[in-house]
Amino acid sequence: MVVTLDRFILKQFLVALGVGLCFFVLLLQVIELFANIGRYLALEVPIEAVLRVQLLYLPKSVSLAVPISVLFAVSYTLGMMYSRNELISVFAGGMSLRRFGASVLVLGALISAAGFWFEESIVIESYRRKNALQRELLQAHRDFSNPDVAVLGDRNRIVYIADFYDADRQRLSRVLVVVRDDEGRLVERIDAGAAHWRGDRWEFENVQRFTRRPDSEELERRAHETYSEPRFNTRPHVFARLTRKVEEMRLEQAWDWVESLRAAGLPYRKQLTDLYERYAFATTPFLMALFATGVGSRLKKNVLLGSLLTSISLAVVYYVSRMVLNLLAVSGSVEPLWGAWAPVGFFLFVGVLLFRHART
Repeated sequence: MVVTLDRFILKQFLVALGVGLCFFVLLLQVIELFANIGRYLALEVPIEAVLRVQLLYLPKSVSLAVPISVLFAVSYTLGMMYSRNELISVFAGGMSLRRFGASVLVLGALISAAGFWFEESIVIESYRRKNALQRELLQAHRDFSNPDVAVLGDRNRIVYIADFYDADRQRLSRVLVVVRDDEGRLVERIDAGAAHWRGDRWEFENVQRFTRRPDSEELERRAHETYSEPRFNTRPHVFARLTRKVEEMRLEQAWDWVESLRAAGLPYRKQLTDLYERYAFATTPFLMALFATGVGSRLKKNVLLGSLLTSISLAVVYYVSRMVLNLLAVSGSVEPLWGAWAPVGFFLFVGVLLFRHART
């Protein structure tokens, strides 16, 4: 009997999930299209190219729509079963809502795990290609060149200062490099007219090099046409304008990016918060299933409308709280880890509370 009930509720849930997913994916696609339709028309972008952008956005829209679709499907399924008095016999037979909803919660956990894999394997690459194609169609090319650069390298022992970084040529103009020992004392200073990236290190041109003598504080001056050493190996992307997005990188790339920003002394809190949020967002379908199991048991009338409004309202609260805490984490008011996981903890607490006090 238990297996039959599990199959019954899962069938009802999956049907509602499919309907909700189609609706919310369509809604996200329409929002994305109308956000740019004016520029598409102004630039006379071919319809085939626009459709390709929308197709590349499809995996991302599915990823964004899954949590709210799970919330809608669970609350709608349980609400309909309550309104048709189908659960009265179940609860009268001694089966609690906790046991009856276990199959939905297990499925929610599986959806969370599958969503994390889907995000990492498919969504990131398709979203990156979608953004690149959209920038090309809208003629909004990004410039990674950067003026007035100051970067730390080699575990903060080397300081690079340059008037300009040319991203296309991987070239630094008017460079000052200061090398320090572990105690922060000056070891070497390099003044160069320019520096070029040679694959694994920087090569300086028109160099005036000052080195501290081992037995005194005096500096020894030497001139070089070119000068390079393996320790000057800070990667060019560290000098570039910060236009890269964590949501377009796989986890390994994103962690490397955050660590390179941290090592270079550049702002990294936003990137680290976004990285933590990727892990936190993967738990959202399970949280929505837990939350909706308690909410769905309270709906008896206008179940479809009530479920839809409940889904949208809770989704708004969840995403607004994420946005606020993200801003607090970026500003330094809270740690990035807290900024990403606090909404998850709050919704988990509320979900457990509603689940324990659900009507049975």
